[in-house]
Amino acid sequence: MTTLTHTNTPASKHWPLRFDAAWLEPLLVVLTLIGIVSGVLLEWLGVNPMTVLMVHIATYITGGFYAVREIIAALKERRIEVDMLMVLAALGAAYVDAWTDGAILLFL
Repeated sequence: MTTLTHTNTPASKHWPLRFDAAWLEPLLVVLTLIGIVSGVLLEWLGVNPMTVLMVHIATYITGGFYAVREIIAALKERRIEVDMLMVLAALGAAYVDAWTDGAILLFL
């Protein structure tokens, strides 16, 4: 019978990036800011509305990723957090076509 044991081996030299919050969260914050600025500029330039909508949706995804994770964890414990109110307000802003305002909420 073979027994598998866990060994502490260093990460592969071919893939130096690790998926952890230490660098992913700041990256998503920067991408959210870029999405907000891009969305405002694209609207101002009169670009195709579908393109602007795609930028807004991508901004919501990057800005709301960690907030949604916190919401799920809080709901499992039957708690309501500020993150839930923030995401609901951002979704409400999107519903009334105020995408930029909602994205700014998610950026905060």
